[in-house]
Amino acid sequence: MAHSQFKLSLPSTWTTIDAVGDSVTEAIRYGTDLRRDAVLRLESRTFSGHLSASDAADLTIGRLCAQNPHMQVSQTINHDYGTSSQAVRIVVDGSQDPPIATAYVMIAEKPENVRHRVVPTVIIQWAAPDAGTLGPEFDHVISSFRFTPRAPLGE
Repeated sequence: MAHSQFKLSLPSTWTTIDAVGDSVTEAIRYGTDLRRDAVLRLESRTFSGHLSASDAADLTIGRLCAQNPHMQVSQTINHDYGTSSQAVRIVVDGSQDPPIATAYVMIAEKPENVRHRVVPTVIIQWAAPDAGTLGPEFDHVISSFRFTPRAPLGE
């Protein structure tokens, strides 16, 4: 049976804590200034039904914002790649000093009629004031997080 796989590429400034092949469980970005550190986690989230990446992201962020009234969505991005999609939701928790920003990056294959769907999710956290400095590295991580083509049957 063919299984979908995905890739995630990290810049050289990130240190992988736990990885198997291209699957990074957790990584840390150490800056020269401690305020410019960031943490990355890779999770798989299970959703009922055949949700797209943007639907899964909206459900996740809606729950988080309902639990924390200080959390606000600062950016919403959706990418459609034909056979798969990517959704990026960036939220900022203003209750902390400095405010903590978190990016939720979800990828999902084209919706199918399934009961449950596992959606790979990258979660990146950083101090919101450092977004300008860390932005190019975040862009690299987010753009690299995609499904690879399905392996032909029989492999």
